[in-house]
Amino acid sequence: MADYQDLYHERLRRTGAGVEALGPDGRWHRAARHTETIEVAGEDPVEIEIIETDRGPVVSGGPEGLDDGTPLALSLRTPPRVTADLGFGALLPLLRARTVADIDHAFDLWAEPVNVVQAADTDGGLLHRVAGRVPVRAHANRVRPVPAWEPGHEWTGWHETPRAGLTDGVAVMANQRGPAAPLGVEFAPPHRADRIRALLDTRRTWSAADMAAVHTDTHLASCAPLLDHLARLGGLTPAARELTARLLAWDRHMDAGSEDAALYAAVRTALVRRLAAHPAFAPLTAPPAHPDVFQPWLALTPRIGFALEHLLRADELYGIDRAAELRAAMEEVAAAARPARGATPTASPHGAPCPTRRRRRPPSPATTTACCAPPPSPASPTAPPAAPPPATSGTSPTAPPAAGSCRSAPPATPAPPPPRPATAVARGRTRPRRHRLGPADEGSRHPADHTGHRRGGDDRAEHRHGRRCRPPRPKRPPRPVPPRPAPRRTMTDPPYPRPDHPTRPHPRPRAARRRLRHGPHPAAGRAHRRRHRAQLGQRGTRRLLGHERPHP
Repeated sequence: MADYQDLYHERLRRTGAGVEALGPDGRWHRAARHTETIEVAGEDPVEIEIIETDRGPVVSGGPEGLDDGTPLALSLRTPPRVTADLGFGALLPLLRARTVADIDHAFDLWAEPVNVVQAADTDGGLLHRVAGRVPVRAHANRVRPVPAWEPGHEWTGWHETPRAGLTDGVAVMANQRGPAAPLGVEFAPPHRADRIRALLDTRRTWSAADMAAVHTDTHLASCAPLLDHLARLGGLTPAARELTARLLAWDRHMDAGSEDAALYAAVRTALVRRLAAHPAFAPLTAPPAHPDVFQPWLALTPRIGFALEHLLRADELYGIDRAAELRAAMEEVAAAARPARGATPTASPHGAPCPTRRRRRPPSPATTTACCAPPPSPASPTAPPAAPPPATSGTSPTAPPAAGSCRSAPPATPAPPPPRPATAVARGRTRPRRHRLGPADEGSRHPADHTGHRRGGDDRAEHRHGRRCRPPRPKRPPRPVPPRPAPRRTMTDPPYPRPDHPTRPHPRPRAARRRLRHGPHPAAGRAHRRRHRAQLGQRGTRRLLGHERPHP
């Protein structure tokens, strides 16, 4: 939400002691230099040289220039690098904040990214401010890289963070120009903020559940310039004219299930690619020699897509015929959207899905017709007439359906519905009960072990409950039981027998038996457990030596 980073052109040279950079005072200053090793999966490690001048680390180029030999070195200057403060001191105060005033004080420690903050509390407190550090420097630093060896481009302090009030009790922020306008250059268009304000003006009282409609609104106001050019466009083919009428009638909502939104996105993409391929932008098509990490911000096609709204609103665009490029894009999308000859349609001419394509079972022969079939071509005078389809038993031939119709033609004599199973009718069930084999059905299993089938004949006709059965699931193997660890022996259970009972092992004391059965005493502390163990060991020793009466 603000411009707080600067790029500097650096003049570097190598010396016997390292790397030096030319400063604004006209003298060469030693630059920090070290080497880092980057581990690459499946490849050899790569060593890179890190150089940092008084402005900041060099992010592109170096003393030898770029990879193509261009003598260039760019350094990046950021507030955390200057102040050695990442702004983490604001995190704990933000987590402990209870009022708007607490949030305001916490954001005084914020460093980057610079954002516009909105907050409210239950006591009626409101906050609308910019949070972060923005340096004071020349205006040229905001719009382009500046030479580091020229004076006048130094940072001289920090801006006071602006604050904003409310307009009719409402504060809207959607990254548009707002309280941060004096501190930045590039902002989002105002369409989203205007849409939010329009939605908020529809009522005066809002709840947390009602705000979901504002956050999930999909109205796209930035499509207006393209649709305005499309309304004045002429010389289109019938398919392109149909596409134009469809886009002009679109409600301009980018819903996930909207086919018109998908068509608009296809037209916009085709137009952006055609403008990027125009000879007027040929000098910008060569990829820059900067590292690949900067390509999304420097490549021509994404930059034209980002600025398409402004390029279409401009009075003149470097001699480019925007109407011709838009017409070509419309013809391209219309040709791609037209179904190929002989392809099976998946939707009716009106855009609704064909009803018969959703059937899970094939229709009966009496109602099987062509769905969404194109009109029949006129028969040639030499071709013999087509023979009518043979009539099945209990039915009569039906007339062919109308061209383009998605409804099956009704049979002349409707077939009677299949009889319901007697068990289902008697019990009043809408679905037949699944049959389970019993002792009387032994030997009647299907060869494929499908339960409920009779031997021989069609599986569908011979099935007991009128539907196919799934094969029985294989039984899972039993889980291996891990061996139980051997019990830990103590002084109270020696491996040798008692003296007076040679064949009977020494029993455990009562406290030890209780510990094994119920766990430690609930009120026993550390000292109590230590004393208890000592007494237990002493008692067991006395029993072993015969000084205590044996257990009966």
